[in-house]
Amino acid sequence: MKMEEDVKGYPSPSKNQKKKLKLSKNLSNSSFDSENLYRSDSDDDLERTVSSENSQFFGNNSENNLKYFQGNNCGVIALSKNSSIYVFGACRIQVLRGGVTAYGYNFHPGEKMYDIFSGRGTPRLFLTHTSYIDEINDDRIKVIIKKCGFNRNLYKEIVNNYLINEYAIICCYPIDNNWLKYIKKCVNVVLFPNESKLQVTFNSVPDENVLKVGKDWNELTNYQENNQKVMICGGQGVGKSTLLRYMINTFLNHHEKVYVIDLDPGQSEFTMAGCISIICMENPIFGPNYATLNETIRSISHNIDVSFSPNHYIKSIQSLMKTYETLEKFPTLINMVGFQKGLGLEITSSAIAVINPNILIEIRSERPQKNYSRALVKTMVNEQFSLFLPNFEVNLSYDYISITSVSDATGFKPAGYLRRNISTISYFGRIVDEGLTLRSGSIPMFMINLDEITVIDKEYKSINTLNKEDIINFNIVGLCSKEEGEGNIFNCYGYGIVRCVINNILYLITPVKYEIIQKVTHFIIGLVELPNSMLDENEKNYFKPVPYFANGCLHKSLEKPRRNYLPRK
Repeated sequence: MKMEEDVKGYPSPSKNQKKKLKLSKNLSNSSFDSENLYRSDSDDDLERTVSSENSQFFGNNSENNLKYFQGNNCGVIALSKNSSIYVFGACRIQVLRGGVTAYGYNFHPGEKMYDIFSGRGTPRLFLTHTSYIDEINDDRIKVIIKKCGFNRNLYKEIVNNYLINEYAIICCYPIDNNWLKYIKKCVNVVLFPNESKLQVTFNSVPDENVLKVGKDWNELTNYQENNQKVMICGGQGVGKSTLLRYMINTFLNHHEKVYVIDLDPGQSEFTMAGCISIICMENPIFGPNYATLNETIRSISHNIDVSFSPNHYIKSIQSLMKTYETLEKFPTLINMVGFQKGLGLEITSSAIAVINPNILIEIRSERPQKNYSRALVKTMVNEQFSLFLPNFEVNLSYDYISITSVSDATGFKPAGYLRRNISTISYFGRIVDEGLTLRSGSIPMFMINLDEITVIDKEYKSINTLNKEDIINFNIVGLCSKEEGEGNIFNCYGYGIVRCVINNILYLITPVKYEIIQKVTHFIIGLVELPNSMLDENEKNYFKPVPYFANGCLHKSLEKPRRNYLPRK
């Protein structure tokens, strides 16, 4: 059913959705300027969760089941059993009492805090009180609540009415870090509410963009043995990222670590784009990729378009798996690139043959154009992988599981190029100071003799022109080293921005540590573009000309207007 959009750019809410949680201090949703929102030109760029018969909500809410109190320093949520509260924004939570779940992860009362990012363009997360757990004594809880800055009457109401009953008590704190402020400065999209203290609002009822959990997802969490490799496949926009995060969180309920093999260089889940990686996850995930960047065990540089060089892509996976086989065994999740068109079936089949998973989960959409032309069963994969692996032998014995997508919808979702830009801004935002600028003297910067570095392009061809310094100046470069004996396989240690080149000395801005920089022998240019908004300190001039561009093209909404005159013939 098609829903009309209101003046704010949102679908018009139903009558039930207009019922908001009563707040002790009103925190209304911020308005959004629809003129500042980029929209995708293709359904393939959309991965937004909406209502589906294959998904389910949790909790049975009423105003008496939950309450939110806002203090001067933080907020407190009182949540009765089997009730849920829906989050829009960014906050840091601490569960003081009660068993609370979110995104498949079970929180337990304690001193540990967790950052939650549930912003615009991503599924709305929710917290559910599932069981009563009392592991912190009441006196300690009272001390923590008192620090929130409530007046005497509110403090007494919380302690007298909710602390004595079987309510889950959750403290919510603001997230005050520079990289989040840097994203707000550089990204021309409103991602979080503009509240003065907490950048978050809470609802007692779900909206149309709430996170949906498939009814069969809980059964998928049974595959948690240390030697299990679970591969998630599907077309673009079917919800692979959502399922991946849910399974990471559920696995971490029972294991101290989970490995993720991310094979999507265009929309990497826990790194910047332009590489495939092995990541060790030790903490639950509550947010999109720009909020959950992680260090990797190993990353291999690759073009964001896997069809650009399929043979190199498959060889890179083979090299990555050699490293994986040396690791201590923990449950492993493999995220496959969502490329189902053209050579997508053959590329995916070759990746499956190299990975040789124990379980293969294919998410299939109700829209045929989002699916592979054939189901990824063993017989089909055996027929197709020989195109890129002509002499490869493997005994595939995985269990094939097909589930229906709960993400089939159109609507606002940042397009692929914008998600990459936000991730890039977040990556370099980790090193900015309070001034939120890359020009600050406190930014980590390295001096490197240009003669000691080999500069190559994304086709791995050496750049030896006289104006080499002009080509790399103020561009993003991959910090890499070549893997001996494996052709054009380059280990990627991170990314840096060439600040300037003076007298053959290159000045590099990067969050990569000094000891890692010593391993770098190659700079790869052209894998990732530098967002215009990072080049200018004046937010109003994002689209003015910049000194140099990497080899690549801008999305049409970022290009300068063309004013060429072409006379008629």
